[in-house]
Order: sequence, then C-alpha cells, then structure tokens
Amino acid sequence: PLGDRKCWALYVALLDNDEGLRFNQLKEIFKAESSEVSRSLKSLANAGLITKRARCLTDIGNNEVSYYVPTVLGKSLIKSLYMGLLPSKPGGITHASNVRGEYGDIKGSNTRMEIGVGEGIHDSPEYSRGAPRRYNSLPCQSCGRVNYGSD
Repeated sequence: PLGDRKCWALYVALLDNDEGLRFNQLKEIFKAESSEVSRSLKSLANAGLITKRARCLTDIGNNEVSYYVPTVLGKSLIKSLYMGLLPSKPGGITHASNVRGEYGDIKGSNTRMEIGVGEGIHDSPEYSRGAPRRYNSLPCQSCGRVNYGSD
C-alpha cells in the first residue's frame, strides 16, 4: 500500500495524531471521496499498518464513532524508515546521548510519537527520537585485488 500516495498520506496523518482519526475526519482532511479513503484504509489495514478501534464496548460496530490508529508494526515501520534516513554517525560518537545537540534540530511529523516495539528505550528519560541509542561499527577488511574477468 505504501506505493500509493493516498495510502502514504493517510498513514502519515494517523501517525501524526496520537488519539487516532475517524473516517469522516480523514475524509475531511484530504477532501477525498469516501470510496478513495475506504480503499486506502482497507489496504493499510490488510498490510497490518493500521487498525480500527472503538473507545468503549458499546461503540463496537458503530462506524461513526470508531477510529483508526497505527499498529505496533505500523509504528515500527516508520521508526525504521526514520532511523535509516538520519545522517551517518559523526566520528568518535558511541552513544546517542552524546549527539543529542547535533541531532536535536531534526524534526518530522512523527517526532512526538512514542514507539513501543519491545525495546523499552521509550521509557527512558534519556530516550531521544533524534538518533539511535548506540552505533555499531562496521568491520572493514581489505579484500585484496579485484579481478574483473581476464588477466
């Protein structure tokens, strides 16, 4: 579904809203037809990125009060994408608390969202969404001479 701009737009809107959004709210935000919104929401739900919720038991089945929220998978996907887009590690840095000032200005629509994917770091007072908690160095070994076919 993320090859479709409409799905991306709905997905990001849901990630940006902590309390979730109702169908009519999404329709109003994007000034879209019901069928377009419905198709995109269904695609995102089938991919496991969002889910439909009700605030209480009596609201189950009532489409007017149910709302859509990102799933844990949906949140972890955007977290992985976000972390992959960060600038590379500055030399000599081994822990995120050391780079908080450098990465502090990086902002995005999902910066206020906590991601609960079992890591437990979101509970830490030192947790920063601006940079990974630690960097692992990549071993670099010489491969010797490269042969491109004929000698």
